[in-house]
Amino acid sequence: MRLPCSEVVSLPAVPGLTVARRSFAKAARPSYPSVINHPRTLMLRLALALLLLATTAQAATLDRIREAGVLRCGGVPRAGLAAPGPNGMTGLEVDLCRALAAAVLGDPARIEFHPYVLNQDFDRLRRGEDAVAFLTGSELLGNGLLDAVVPGPAVFHQTNGVMVPAGNPAQHLADLAGTMVCAEPGTGPERTLLAWFRSRGLPLRFSGWQEQEEMLDAFDVGRCPAVALDTTALAAERAAADPGHPIRILPEPLSASPVLAVTGLDDARWAAVVGWTVQTLQQADARALPVPGAGLGLAPDWQARVLAGGTLADLVTRHLGGSLKLPAGMEAAWQNGGLVMPAAAE
Repeated sequence: MRLPCSEVVSLPAVPGLTVARRSFAKAARPSYPSVINHPRTLMLRLALALLLLATTAQAATLDRIREAGVLRCGGVPRAGLAAPGPNGMTGLEVDLCRALAAAVLGDPARIEFHPYVLNQDFDRLRRGEDAVAFLTGSELLGNGLLDAVVPGPAVFHQTNGVMVPAGNPAQHLADLAGTMVCAEPGTGPERTLLAWFRSRGLPLRFSGWQEQEEMLDAFDVGRCPAVALDTTALAAERAAADPGHPIRILPEPLSASPVLAVTGLDDARWAAVVGWTVQTLQQADARALPVPGAGLGLAPDWQARVLAGGTLADLVTRHLGGSLKLPAGMEAAWQNGGLVMPAAAE
């Protein structure tokens, strides 16, 4: 399988902010300062208005999801994380969206997952049409979203790597010194490939290809001795390879970057729901870190609903360790050399 490379809330009117002056017939009438116009009173009213505005925004996302009866998520297509399948999008990120739907709606099937392929697809997140998206820092930067989202928990660590035909003598990246390696110009794999060899003072013959499909076709016929891509994409190529021409992925990653669950800026409660859902999946046992649902606007048994579809380790094994045959790596628990560290690890 090959993958192609605000709500507006009006500030409530506060009566009394403007008071008309009266004209009095008798000049001798004493003038008293208006309590309503007193600076301290104005500040208090403004603070109360802003608090009301914040409270309204915090409730907005959960209300919209429940009114629509569906949770809308998004992300960049990635093998094992969010990839098209015969029954729609499938992968780790899609199952995380299902876990959130189970927490909020009580039904993991009530989701829509929107792939972000074109630049305008990212506007769904900016406009608040998708309640949560799964993106790397580079994707947020490249689409002008750094100041438009709350960077939530890491749900996966995406790496770039290099694949070679199984018969290639190279066993490590350094063995490719002086060899032609193909990548798409302007992409993360190209930048990290060049940086990796440059930082080690190793020579590299770089070959740029504008289309991923053409580059992979060139690899199949031997015109590209090695190819740099996202590691999950390499694993998908390896799984789909002709048995007569097996593929190996070299062990060292060129780079790693977290895929973050990001939400809008205006809803702290919803950001907390997303964060605690990921923590629940990492914890794998709601009794170890029982998060009351009342403060989050969720049912008392919301964590049990989240874990009904499996823990984070289960999801990683299901989508990355199955046909892709990728090790848990950084998605393993910290006790096993990975980066996953639940909030309560006693």
